[in-house]
Amino acid sequence: MLTDFFKLCAEDAEARQYLYQEVALHYAYSKKKGWKKRKRQRKTLVRVQSVLPRDRVGFALRLLLLTRPGPTSYQWLRTVNGVEHKTFAQAAIALNLMESDSLWLRTLQGRFKRLQRQTVPSFLCSVDVPQFAVKS
Repeated sequence: MLTDFFKLCAEDAEARQYLYQEVALHYAYSKKKGWKKRKRQRKTLVRVQSVLPRDRVGFALRLLLLTRPGPTSYQWLRTVNGVEHKTFAQAAIALNLMESDSLWLRTLQGRFKRLQRQTVPSFLCSVDVPQFAVKS
């Protein structure tokens, strides 16, 4: 469905003005035919699946889709101000949609040796780049 949305935005200039959650108001989706322009405007309920922040990739991708109209590819979503970021999270941080993990990493680096072994994994599960937390 998402790749069909990218294809629609690449081929239809009108679709590029809509956010992911808005496209269903103007286009209908079929698994066989993809997105097709609605002939009649009807009351439409649009649902976008929620994603927990601990799923960093999915959460960042969702944020980008909900705030950037007309994406044509995953690469397009990762590109901000002409700079292609390696991850969706980095692109979301560049757009100030998410916060960087740097504050958490600095805090963990200072207190890492004092943490009990049982609590370390729960802190690291939401850090984007956990290997930096263990450098001394």
